[in-house]
Amino acid sequence: MIAFRRYRVLLAVPLINLMVIFSFFSVYKTLWSSEFTYSRQSIATFQTATEPLLIYDPHATNAWCNTVLTRIGKHDGFRFPPELFLSAPSGIGISYYMDTVPEGLVLPPRSKYLLLTDEAYQLIADKLHVQPLLSTNVGTLYYNLDSGCTLSTPAS
Repeated sequence: MIAFRRYRVLLAVPLINLMVIFSFFSVYKTLWSSEFTYSRQSIATFQTATEPLLIYDPHATNAWCNTVLTRIGKHDGFRFPPELFLSAPSGIGISYYMDTVPEGLVLPPRSKYLLLTDEAYQLIADKLHVQPLLSTNVGTLYYNLDSGCTLSTPAS
């Protein structure tokens, strides 16, 4: 543009950007802020409830013994439950399956823990061998009896 001496175009682009930038940020914040805002109370409630049960085992012979399996899909906008993602103890891995392809889920699951909503549990209940541990604000936490892992208790 400079070689062709079209300075007006060069000046117009930043001026137009300056005119729309404030309205852009306002609209962007309105549309997307809910995707990045979580209830701290909900996260704290989940963490307090699951802390005695979700325990990292540094001596586990199988890495799956330190994982939680959950379902994500259309029902939740393809997002992890933020409570699980933000409060899982250090060392606990989070695995997931997508509800759009439940036939791709390897059964029985290998994860020691399952965090499933009632709807997700009902879809695969006949293929699971689990023990419910705790009902939480985002679903029920189950111990997977087929995982080959021992259910540990917190050290006193």
